[in-house]
This record gives sequence, C-alpha cells and structure tokens, in this order.
Amino acid sequence: TKRGILSCAASLYDPLGYVAPLLLQPKQLLQELCRSKCGWDEEVNQTIQDAWKKWRNDIQLVDLFSDASEVGYGAVAYLRCEPLQQVHCSLLMGKSRVAPIKSVTIPRLELQAAVLAVRLMCHLLKQLEVRFDNIYFWTDSMIVLHYIFSTSLRFKTFVANRISFIHENTNTSQWRHVPTNMNPADCASRGIRTKHSQLLKLWIQGPEFLKLGEQQRPKTDIEQFHHKPTDPELKRAATVLVTATTDLPTDVLFSYYSSWVRLRRAVAWFTRFKSYLHSKLVGKGIELKNTLRLDELNEAERSVLRYVQLKTFPSELSTTSKLDSKT
Repeated sequence: TKRGILSCAASLYDPLGYVAPLLLQPKQLLQELCRSKCGWDEEVNQTIQDAWKKWRNDIQLVDLFSDASEVGYGAVAYLRCEPLQQVHCSLLMGKSRVAPIKSVTIPRLELQAAVLAVRLMCHLLKQLEVRFDNIYFWTDSMIVLHYIFSTSLRFKTFVANRISFIHENTNTSQWRHVPTNMNPADCASRGIRTKHSQLLKLWIQGPEFLKLGEQQRPKTDIEQFHHKPTDPELKRAATVLVTATTDLPTDVLFSYYSSWVRLRRAVAWFTRFKSYLHSKLVGKGIELKNTLRLDELNEAERSVLRYVQLKTFPSELSTTSKLDSKT
C-alpha cells in the first residue's frame, strides 16, 4: 500500500544524505502513486509492487565495525545494495564513546565496542522496516573473537555478561576479523582531523572489500583462536578441601548441660558407670547405690577442671609434664 511504502522509506533515518541515492527510487514510486491518486490503504498496482520488491531486494547487507583504543571506542554500520546492478555502500550510522575515567584494559574496551556494534544493530532493526539478507560484524581484535567463539571457557563477570549479550543477539558465524588498517571504526575510537582525507574517505565509504562478493572478502579462521591460560579474564579453578569434624563425647556433654551442678552430677554418674564396667571386666562386683557420694562429686569436679585445662592450655601442660618427668 501507499502507506506501507511511505513508512518503510521514511524509516531510513538519513539527515545528512548518506544514503540519498538509495532513497530516490522509493520517492519516485510515492510520487507516481500520488499522481495516480491512489488511496493510502489501497493495494498498489502490480508494476509498483514489482518495482518496490526489487528495491527492497537490492538492499542486501549491513556490515558493522567496532574498535577501541586507550581514549575511546566506537562502532559504525554500512548499508550495501546493488541498484541497477551497481554495488553501492553508504554510511548508515555510527557511535563513539570515550573510555571510562577508571582505567580499563584494551581487551575490555574492545569487547565494549563489540557490544556497542550489537546494540547499534538492534536499534537499526527496530527502526528500519527493511529485512536484510545478511548482517556481519567486523573487529580487528583477535581476543574479542576468541571470547565470542569460546563455548567451554568460563570468564569473569564483566566479560561473561557481555559475551552473553552478544550470543543472545547474534550468531558466531556473523563475526569476522578485519585488519586494523581496513577498520573504519578505528577512526571513531581514536578520532581524526579534517586534513586526514584518506581516513575520512574510509569512514564515509567504508573499506573497499565491502563492494566485493562474499567469496572475495577477508576470511576468518576460527581454529586460530587459541585459548591462552594466562588470560586474566579467565576464572581460575578453585581447589576446595572439605574436612569433617566430629565433636568429642565430652564436648557434647558440656554443651548439653547449661548448669554446673547438673554437669558435675552427670560426670559423676558416668564415672561410676565406667568403674562398674571395669569391675565387671576384672571379675569384681561393686555395689551400685541410687545416690552419689561426696567423693564421687569431688572427683567429677576435678575431672572437668583437668579436661578444660587440657583444652585451653595444651602447650603449657605439655611443658610442665616434661619438666616434672626430668625432675
């Protein structure tokens, strides 16, 4: 419909006219529809439909580049189409960010730039009502590609969260490596001056290989991304030693009774029972009474004091015992 064509053509935000050559044809189609006084929601004729579908099919690729330096990081997107069998590439959108005041490593900034490129892609897909055949992401950081292609390694939280975001919104097959001198995002990460004509051309038009076919573009060898055990972003394997401690029966007895009187009586009863078992073993029977004698209570008190001293001052008691044995 006329409304749909206008909505799609107007969704290409291009205030500076970077993709003006690409927008001429849909403007011509809208002009023709206005001449024919076609209604906004009326289905357009077959000729207009064919021309519109051909224009949309000509828009084939979106290439996004990312890069970072000590001073900043950035990302840029380019639109590739083939109107009238001629390849045309235009700057679609770019973003740049200054590096944080707090010192951040270059690999982390490179990863931030890759995340910025993915967010740029999400924004473009949300705003543009155009379906692209392919979307590719380019970075000159081998470390970032190693992070993205790794599936079994565990990284620290900063890296892990950003890799997770990248995996949620892209496929690893979309990521490619580009040489630094051919990466237009390098201009966004370092900044350029107006006298740098070659860099300005690279930024506006993109690298020359964007106009080439898929087979002629730089290849990415996944097997070259080897894991370095010294990478500081990797989580180190933690060795955990588990030890089981068993409380001594005497400690359990002490923690069970909260009263000194009850504890002393319990120890006295245990001591009497111990003596009874010993007498049975040697064949001597002793008479058991229902009440404790005073000497049994005093002996229980001394036993408790000796045990507490042994637990609290083991080294002192050991030294004292050695001195006593020498004398």
